[in-house]
Amino acid sequence: MAYHDELLRQARELEEKNPENPAQADLRRAVSSAYYALFHLLIHEACLNWSYDESRPGLARMFDHGVMKRVSNQVNDASRRSYTGVDPAVVGKLRFVAQTFIRLQEKRHESDYDLGHQWTLT
Repeated sequence: MAYHDELLRQARELEEKNPENPAQADLRRAVSSAYYALFHLLIHEACLNWSYDESRPGLARMFDHGVMKRVSNQVNDASRRSYTGVDPAVVGKLRFVAQTFIRLQEKRHESDYDLGHQWTLT
């Protein structure tokens, strides 16, 4: 099983661990694990397109959270990225992934650093 799949499974297990009275630590770690699942999925998919198999691990280490968020913001900015000639359905899916990445990253920061916020299953 790929690392990103393991992280997503972990997020689900933490979220489902105690549905009647979930621990804040479990909910916070679930959010964090979900974000890292997407982060590593995107890296994995990008590296699959790299033609030099032996250098893929090194390439994977070059991805940066901040740069990925900036690029995701650019993808969502229709005034900067018109995607002329590209299937609108594909553009919509790309923007959905970019929006999800941004939102999950923000929620991960909130879950890891904002101890004043109480998390719920919703």
